[in-house]
Amino acid sequence: MSVLAAFILFFMAVMPEINADSSALEEAKRYIYDSDLKKEGEHFRKVLSVRDVDTSDGLSLTLEALPTTCPVSSDMSMEEVYSDACPTTTEQYEEIECQLKLDHSKTGQIEYFLGMNGLVVDPQRHFYNDKTEANYVFDCENLILAPGFIDIQINGGFGINLSGNCEDMALQLNRLAKALLANGVTAFCPTLVIKAYRMNVFEINDAAAVLGLHLEGPFINKEKRGAHLSEYLMDGFPEGIKSFENVFGTDLRNVRIVTIAPELPNSMEVIKWLTNLGIKVSLGHSEASLACSLEAVRAGATGITHLFNAMKAFHHRDPGLLGVLASNEKNRVFYGFIADGVHSDPVALRIAHQVHPAGLMLITDAVSAMGLPDGEHQLGDSKLTVKGHKAVISGTNTLAGSVTSLDSCVRRMKQFTSCEAHVALNCATLHPSQFLDISDQMGSLVYNSIADFILLDDDLNIKATYIKGKKDVLQYAKQTIYQSDLKKSDQKFRKVVSVDSSSAIGEDSVSITIHAKETTCAVSKKNHLTTNTMSVLAALVFFFMAVISEINADSDALKEAKSYIYSSDLQKPDGNFRKVISVSKVDRSDGLSMAMDVLPTSCPVSSKMRAPYLTNMKK
Repeated sequence: MSVLAAFILFFMAVMPEINADSSALEEAKRYIYDSDLKKEGEHFRKVLSVRDVDTSDGLSLTLEALPTTCPVSSDMSMEEVYSDACPTTTEQYEEIECQLKLDHSKTGQIEYFLGMNGLVVDPQRHFYNDKTEANYVFDCENLILAPGFIDIQINGGFGINLSGNCEDMALQLNRLAKALLANGVTAFCPTLVIKAYRMNVFEINDAAAVLGLHLEGPFINKEKRGAHLSEYLMDGFPEGIKSFENVFGTDLRNVRIVTIAPELPNSMEVIKWLTNLGIKVSLGHSEASLACSLEAVRAGATGITHLFNAMKAFHHRDPGLLGVLASNEKNRVFYGFIADGVHSDPVALRIAHQVHPAGLMLITDAVSAMGLPDGEHQLGDSKLTVKGHKAVISGTNTLAGSVTSLDSCVRRMKQFTSCEAHVALNCATLHPSQFLDISDQMGSLVYNSIADFILLDDDLNIKATYIKGKKDVLQYAKQTIYQSDLKKSDQKFRKVVSVDSSSAIGEDSVSITIHAKETTCAVSKKNHLTTNTMSVLAALVFFFMAVISEINADSDALKEAKSYIYSSDLQKPDGNFRKVISVSKVDRSDGLSMAMDVLPTSCPVSSKMRAPYLTNMKK
């Protein structure tokens, strides 16, 4: 069967839950045997033992195996492999280890994680039934694999402001979508706090990674407006639905979430109407009583906007909007929470999580200053001051949104509540996808969902981000330059400044342009890529990548490129040689800027084939 598209197979022994009627060792033996059957020309492996088995948090398992002298053949049963007729060799152990911290993904069996055509697919059908072979296989080296983060409330970041009258909103959204990849965010709902609502709604069609708009205002309580300018707010819906359409128009196809203060006149009519349109209503910026809040929930509201912030304080005689979490309606409601330690005390987070853990959604409510240094910044029509993890309206103590990234919120959630890793991860993945009714598409990594996922270390730092099964090009560029610099002990490290927007890692070819500048740091193995500069990518993916990391001033660029790719290919004995077709945009003035086009060949990698013979290979 021909492979439909390049896909990624994480070669890992994933045992989310051991079957009660089968030991871990027997499960491991079956896994390795079934895996070996797909490797014609190789030898069966024999599992000797399993260790570090931990099923309390999804998975932690290591297999120890030795190769045997028996060639792989479908005629040999697993029992025969483990008999004396199939002895092991004295080669080193092969260890296969990974983690999958997703409690809702437990299947009770060892399984692969497989992505094809940008989707997560059923390995049983593709490997065992259809006998499909993977294009790329690698061990994720015990990193945690999780769905990409989903941020349902974000106003901007990295100097990008979505709260102004941007004439190029689509461009701004795409810039933000790319920048958020470093934080593990693969999908988001841009939150608009602007006066020209209608224009911006129609400016963002087809924006990448955007799930739909979150309209936070103008139908909110002026007494709880927060950073919203009072002159743009409405006192309710005097004409009911028409009042809403007078502001946003009748075409609401780009709208996903609307925040409303339910105590405003005629709110219930509008909540029911929006719900019938498939638009999620979130209650917030509100002085609503508990009775009013519950009425809104029964009318169709399913969310609460940034819990504890910009809402009536808890009172024992009338808990207000907060009381919904402990009511009989709580299982119908999700709530956003800014877990930055600034907007709410960690104790408030622990209380909310203990009362209604299944509804907690981590959000950033980030403003344009997220990712920028401390100081004063312009936010729409207002100025804000940033210091540390706190942003306030300049000259006041009023919070003006968050400057903390979503991955930081996940780490703080785990720290503040002492919860397990998968619990914190669910709050940024599964729960927001359930709120938006898209958990079958993202946020869960179930079969046929979009293969947007991330790799994290045990401290929940982002190590790699993948969109539809493909790694973030910028992260790859950083890793490539870093690894290249390590070979030049007498020079300085270079820092990747940007990757051209046209750069891409395709299924069969690559065209990538990297812009890098020299730093003041001398090359040393003691210096590592960090989350603040360049992410460490512990799991390597063998895409058809073409980046020449060093060009000698006295040598032709094309020849250097060919030599680089040839030497790189020799390190991949299981792959095929690649052929450099062309190089372009060569610029040595600023450290490195070069684009290279490469295609795979039909020739298996072998040290017997020298570089000059590559010119005769078929593409």
